[in-house]
Amino acid sequence: MFSPSQQRGKGECVAVFDIGSGSVGGALVFLSPDSLPTLYATARAEIAPRESPSFDDLALGALGALASIAEHLGSRGMREARERGIPSATPRGALCVFSSPWHISEGIPLRRSQTSGFIVSPELLEQFVSLGAHQIPEGALSRARSAGATLIEQTILDVRLNGYSTSFPFGKRARELEVSVFLSAVESSVFARAQRILEREFPNSVFSYHSRSLLSFTVLRDLYGALDDFVILDIGGEVTDAVVLRGGNRLEHSSFPLGTHTLVRAAAEHAGSVFEEVRTLLRASAMRGGVITSEAAGASLERAKRQWASSLAGALRGFTENGPLPAHFFFSAAPELAPQFSAMLAEQVLPQLSFIGTSRVHSVAEGETFSRCRFAGGVRRDPFLALPAIFASRTPEAG
Repeated sequence: MFSPSQQRGKGECVAVFDIGSGSVGGALVFLSPDSLPTLYATARAEIAPRESPSFDDLALGALGALASIAEHLGSRGMREARERGIPSATPRGALCVFSSPWHISEGIPLRRSQTSGFIVSPELLEQFVSLGAHQIPEGALSRARSAGATLIEQTILDVRLNGYSTSFPFGKRARELEVSVFLSAVESSVFARAQRILEREFPNSVFSYHSRSLLSFTVLRDLYGALDDFVILDIGGEVTDAVVLRGGNRLEHSSFPLGTHTLVRAAAEHAGSVFEEVRTLLRASAMRGGVITSEAAGASLERAKRQWASSLAGALRGFTENGPLPAHFFFSAAPELAPQFSAMLAEQVLPQLSFIGTSRVHSVAEGETFSRCRFAGGVRRDPFLALPAIFASRTPEAG
């Protein structure tokens, strides 16, 4: 899609957007071959919470928040970037990331065998993958495609010739070709409306659309190259996503409709308060290092915690058909609730499961993530925007 200029000392500005189930964020990022990707302007808008939001309710709220963020970055954000001395503050490229429930994703294995053998060429591989994308196994993704969902990703994760993984398959003869492909689709009306909003504010930008599942997998695999197996948990406002990576190239994906808002609603119910008031108090508590306790929020919170932990454990058990789970868990959640979810993982979820080795929990907002990008002075450090900024810096020029 876009890449940093190859001229030493030069660079370009790109825009990144994160469409979650609880909020929508955006940033202007300066990419240069001489430095880390730098976020010079960030913004985030909450999706108005509802007691039992339908998909249409969430979509309406998310698209409204996206319009607000795009307008902010398109005017004030670019002005701030220019004031900071950023050359080419108008983004040439833009990257938009869809979290659940906006995307449906699936990893698909494709195989071709021929006794006499064949030469692997770019044309053969492209044709093979394109054909496979139209032969999706029965499931959520195939039903979404049949309903007209827009395919946003068709990415090759691994190529094996005669059983051996290779990064350079072309020109080689093989009797057996195996390709792992990751596909993602977004409900067509949501995609079309998001596309119109973004292209209205950034008409001169070349857009690229991705699922958070694949983007997180790609960035974390790069950051932690020594790990071939790990689990990613993306805990959004209304939905939790789980992605399992095995062998550095095989992805499995699952999600369920409980997230950070589940806990906030429970705390509000106990306190006899409203959602926004409780969320504000939680943020203030998090800044002081606080964690919600049973005494502070009562039985309703404990029920919500057990419900979330049980749902996650059930989703993760579904992955164990292919063997024990990877030991390393990387999770992201709203900062005010990240300590709470970390504790639930360690105390309520992981003891129920079997792993390859001793389980360990890592916060995406800590460790390597913030060491691979920079935030300009006064700019909020947002892990949900740091990952796409890092991804943008490594994305090669398309075609």
